[in-house]
Amino acid sequence: MASGKISELFRRAETGGKSILFLASGGSALKALDESVYLPKNFAIGLVDERQNVGLKDRNAYLLSLTPFFKKASAKKTAILFDVPSSLCATGEYFDNYEDTLKNWRSNHPDCFVVVLLGMGADGHTAGIFPMPDDSASFNALYSNERYFVVHSYGAGRLKERITVSISFLKREVDAAVVFCTGQDKISALKKVVSGAVLPHEMPAAVWKDMKQAYIYSDIRL
Repeated sequence: MASGKISELFRRAETGGKSILFLASGGSALKALDESVYLPKNFAIGLVDERQNVGLKDRNAYLLSLTPFFKKASAKKTAILFDVPSSLCATGEYFDNYEDTLKNWRSNHPDCFVVVLLGMGADGHTAGIFPMPDDSASFNALYSNERYFVVHSYGAGRLKERITVSISFLKREVDAAVVFCTGQDKISALKKVVSGAVLPHEMPAAVWKDMKQAYIYSDIRL
């Protein structure tokens, strides 16, 4: 179970005397954050990605705040590295400040262990990193830079404006990723990602294989 792997990683880091930075994505992956997830003593919670210019109920920050794990962490006065009300009026400046907040926390905890919770869309996107199958150069210029986060727009839907961690951050800064992928509509994408048949600009979830550790859990029958 994804929740069990998150707990295992937290306990392993804690036993090793490390503080923990935990970043969560939105969507169905949040189902992994149930009451059973172990609550470390010295850790902070942040976001992998967020949507801009949407209402409260479409905010990843808000959806994360509804999970049993987050509620348990809040009751223990865990360090929360984002503010749900402030994220409602989020701008590029807000996310610049959020990046600075993460960097400052990391500089104060240089030996921290970074864990991320990720999901995947039917098009193979992960976090807020979306495919550009016909334009690898633009994809790499946007997502593979030295920033922790990038702000961008994708598609024409109401949730198109996003902030997301960069691919560079996932590969360089994250110690372990737990992927929780649900829904039979994702079976084709997951098969391609797991088999190594696609590149990140075609299906960004392909970056999982380039991360230090990535554990994939799914209810999909391959």
